[in-house]
Amino acid sequence: SRETVFLLNNLMLTAFTFTVLVGTLFPIIAEAARGVKVSVGEPFFNKMTLPICASLLFLMGVGPALPWRRASTDVVRRQLVPPLIGAAIAAFAAIAIGARQVYAVLAFAFAAFALVANLREYWTGIKARMQLRNEDAMTALGRLVGANRRRYGGYVAHIGVIAVAVAITASSTFRKEYEATVKKGQVMDAGAFQMRLVEVYAREEPQRSRIAANVAVLKDGKEIGRLDPAM
Repeated sequence: SRETVFLLNNLMLTAFTFTVLVGTLFPIIAEAARGVKVSVGEPFFNKMTLPICASLLFLMGVGPALPWRRASTDVVRRQLVPPLIGAAIAAFAAIAIGARQVYAVLAFAFAAFALVANLREYWTGIKARMQLRNEDAMTALGRLVGANRRRYGGYVAHIGVIAVAVAITASSTFRKEYEATVKKGQVMDAGAFQMRLVEVYAREEPQRSRIAANVAVLKDGKEIGRLDPAM
């Protein structure tokens, strides 16, 4: 039922909040209690929160598809088949464009699952109004949302979360890192670009001391931009 999904969704959000809280406060507590500086970085948060995020995306797709109270097997099957098809297509597409991490593929698949399930709620309402009241699609959409802003506003929030999840997953999955040791004036390759070290400089500021680099970005031997924290 939809109530069960809401309960599980809230439990997942609580677990997510607790995980971030522990990762944020643990270094402070460790330093205060033992005088030892501990760093909790990206690997911890990825390992602990990615499974929760994938589960949340799945639940955001299941929730709108289920009725209140009790759902029969036939209703569940009828409601979940289109989102499952969307999830399968997204999983194959993610693998085809280079995603290899299990959680990345699951995140893309569950994001498509949730997106199809939420958009289907709009389509069902629009289709009903078009048939019953002979309205065009845009008029039906406007009046549908206006008649129940809380419900359809919730679906908009879901779609926003889905967009954020896809963006984060894509930026971490398809990111490419290059590492090299260079001297002033030397160039290193970074995919289709080249990076030339212009200078390394130190600067004293009121709140910190900074050591930074000025790097020229080249393409086909021509400078197309600069990377500099001071710019």
